[in-house]
Amino acid sequence: MNLSKNLKFLRKKRKVTQDDLATFCGVKRPTLSSYENNLNEPSATVLKKMSEFFTISLDDLLNTDLENTGWAGKKGPEVLAITIDKDGNENIEFVPEKAVAGYVTQYGDPEYLKELSTFHLPFLSTSGKTMRAFEIEGDSMLPNFQPQSVVIGERIFEQDLKNLKPGETCVLVTENGIVLKKVYHKPDQGKFFLVSNNPGYESYNLPEAEVNEIWKFMAYLAKEIPDPRAF
Repeated sequence: MNLSKNLKFLRKKRKVTQDDLATFCGVKRPTLSSYENNLNEPSATVLKKMSEFFTISLDDLLNTDLENTGWAGKKGPEVLAITIDKDGNENIEFVPEKAVAGYVTQYGDPEYLKELSTFHLPFLSTSGKTMRAFEIEGDSMLPNFQPQSVVIGERIFEQDLKNLKPGETCVLVTENGIVLKKVYHKPDQGKFFLVSNNPGYESYNLPEAEVNEIWKFMAYLAKEIPDPRAF
């Protein structure tokens, strides 16, 4: 079996760290290291995650000597940069309104993320999830969300978009900024249809290629008491 050798080769080729792959597969970095050093064997679930990450069949991942067969492969799913606390738990990074422009261009840079404030919420478990908080600007999502509300979202990867319910409220990080919208995915057309709560804003289509990240709404923090007539 060539798994341990192939993992090292694929990571080097894709220029990703053990932390990157371990996070995607839902294991700790030392566990992933034990796979690469042929000390332990991953479960079927983890193997499936690995094949998804590298866009390669399980048979090739396990049995083919990729380094010596000239394997080129396809582009894999995006790698998500995160920060962790001293106990190894994922933080919730906070992106304030003033940091939006920087985040749009540096969202994948671990060093940039370290500059953001981080926190944990006891009532919102991050186990098995990656979450981020965004301060919302503008009034396109009135009356439900006031400007300067902080929306906490769970990261949705491309392969999980099929599980996104039509009309789900999400934060989208696009090439032009960050928006909070109700999202309708149209994979057959390669686009998202975005709808505002505020009727004064028109709905519009956004090509998939212009969306860098999608964060499904999990909770929000408001500086004002919501108007009950808004719900």
